Amino acid sequence: SHNTALWMGILATLISGAVAFLDSDSKIAQRGLLASASLVTMAFGQHLSTRNRKFNMVTDDGLLSAYVAPIHPSTLDMAYNEMLRTQMDPLLRSKFEDFLQDFESFSREEVDREFGREKFLMLMHRRYKGSIDRSTTSIELTEILTDEGVQSILEHKVFNEGLWDSLFARSIRTNPAFYRLIERLEQDLAVGKKVDMDGLLFDVDLENIVTEKANLFCYIHNLSDEERAVVLRVHSPDFRPHDLALRYNLQPGEQSWWPNEAVPVSSEGDDDIIGRMSGLLRDGTIAWQTLLPERTGEASVSIRLENTSGDLLVGRQINVRVRPEFVNWLRNTSSLTSYLIGSIGLAGSIIFQLMAVLATA
Repeated sequence: SHNTALWMGILATLISGAVAFLDSDSKIAQRGLLASASLVTMAFGQHLSTRNRKFNMVTDDGLLSAYVAPIHPSTLDMAYNEMLRTQMDPLLRSKFEDFLQDFESFSREEVDREFGREKFLMLMHRRYKGSIDRSTTSIELTEILTDEGVQSILEHKVFNEGLWDSLFARSIRTNPAFYRLIERLEQDLAVGKKVDMDGLLFDVDLENIVTEKANLFCYIHNLSDEERAVVLRVHSPDFRPHDLALRYNLQPGEQSWWPNEAVPVSSEGDDDIIGRMSGLLRDGTIAWQTLLPERTGEASVSIRLENTSGDLLVGRQINVRVRPEFVNWLRNTSSLTSYLIGSIGLAGSIIFQLMAVLATA
């Protein structure tokens, strides 16, 4: 811990202070300097081995950089909501619950609650990317919030513009595949791309470069009018688990969100990219699986979407590169080296002092 490194530094300072009153040519002073330098080296190694993520309790986003969620949902029913909630530390998550209560109190009665949340979070994401300005954000929010609510939510005392920027910056950094998947769907909507399969929308994404773990995201949406059962299979000899099978019963969407022509970014009503994407995320299913690499180098992941009879509906093959985490490797190596050198020096100074005491006895 940091306390161990601190006490080592204090002890080294005391020894150096005691040596300062001795003759610089004396053997005991030299052994004292050796012990002091060894303790400083060990304290440096101890400091390197501890977590170096900066955090504070002053700002609302102060714990974001230090918090790592131990679990995450395997299926995102409300994609943006659950993704951002996973990034939040427990204290901020409790404030987010209070924020959602305020948000719902300002929501228009005719707007579906889940649809309104997803649309709002998507607007905050687009504003963070710079694809829409504040004026467009306010206009879109008037479709789901009252006039008083738009002003209150945009100027919220906790979830202000700065906090949303911190949340999305961390979320994009830790799960880039999720946002690439979302952006690809938005681009397909913008150009009016035809779906590859009749009655079913499917897409996947995974990080290109993997270090400690890989996050696989699969989007499935039933475009037909009937319930449909599918099986998602993930196979990889390079990641754990090697084989994974998930069955989904896909309910038909409340309305047809996928268009036959290009869609504008923003317009009156929900017949734009923001409105249609909010509906697609609410009615669709996003599977989120964490894969652990077993070796470094080139790796592959095979994704198959099948019907319940085992017939292949669509398949994807993703090739990634697994690299060791250089910063962690350098930190651990430097820490171990410092500990080793410091221990040898400290043990040597103690042995030399004992030999000197025994020689004079």
